[in-house]
Amino acid sequence: MDNYFLKEYSQSGIVFLRSQFIRNARIHLLGVLICLPCVIAGGRLPVQLLALLVLLHTLYCVLIQIYNIIRIEKLLNRHGMS
Repeated sequence: MDNYFLKEYSQSGIVFLRSQFIRNARIHLLGVLICLPCVIAGGRLPVQLLALLVLLHTLYCVLIQIYNIIRIEKLLNRHGMS
């Protein structure tokens, strides 16, 4: 869980956090890609509903990571740190 928090209030700390958000987004995106076939071809309705809930939660995580990456990029560009 430590890769979701800023450890050091410096340019290197912010750049490191951005790399962690990119890593987290990729991991969650893999989860989306795994859940999508389960939603489509899950067979039984309870399995499909559970897979849909996991898919939506994981997709939300991806979107939050992307939002955080965009915010960090704006911060770095505003201060000429990128």
